[in-house]
Amino acid sequence: MDKLYEALALIDTIDTKMSRDEIKDILLKAYRLSDDCLDALTLLSRLSEDEYRKEAILDNGLNRDIDISRDDIMARQYIRLLYEACTNYIDMGHLPLALKIADTIYKTKGNIYKIKDILYALNAYFDKDRDDSEVSIEVRVLVDMLYAYERSDYEKADEYKAYLHKLMPGVIEVAKGSEEANEENDKAALLFRKHAYYINRITGVIYYMGERS
Repeated sequence: MDKLYEALALIDTIDTKMSRDEIKDILLKAYRLSDDCLDALTLLSRLSEDEYRKEAILDNGLNRDIDISRDDIMARQYIRLLYEACTNYIDMGHLPLALKIADTIYKTKGNIYKIKDILYALNAYFDKDRDDSEVSIEVRVLVDMLYAYERSDYEKADEYKAYLHKLMPGVIEVAKGSEEANEENDKAALLFRKHAYYINRITGVIYYMGERS
């Protein structure tokens, strides 16, 4: 365990002014010092722009048998790694794996990292039962709108769309293709990016969201 703390101390020396290569070297040294340093893997994966390479890095930690119901340093590291794997699986389109991880995190640790937002959207995507408690309101409204629209329930979809426009006026401009950077547009663009896997499977829904209510 002493080696693990040494490795984590090494990670703490990372400075934002360092180059990517310098940061990578420190993270590799930390992991070589202790393969219990799962944070090194999580951070290394973030340096990779290739989703499959990122997956391979994270897999080195995912195969560990760690009791995440505990509140110790290994469990906390493993939860961070699980969350990173979950978001990477979403980016890769490996949604069943993402759903499995999100469900595990929520059942074990509750709404840490707002994992319920991810779980709610994925359950809707796969037409599974979903519980909207603890879900961010903008996520719930967007997902409910997508769910209704995909089933041609336009009355409900219109209600959700109107509410979404009220919550996030930037939705209209972003859906119309605006790249203007401002607070409202940035919030809407982030919401779209996080749920691109759902939005992109529904033909016409982007145009629909850009229509004023």
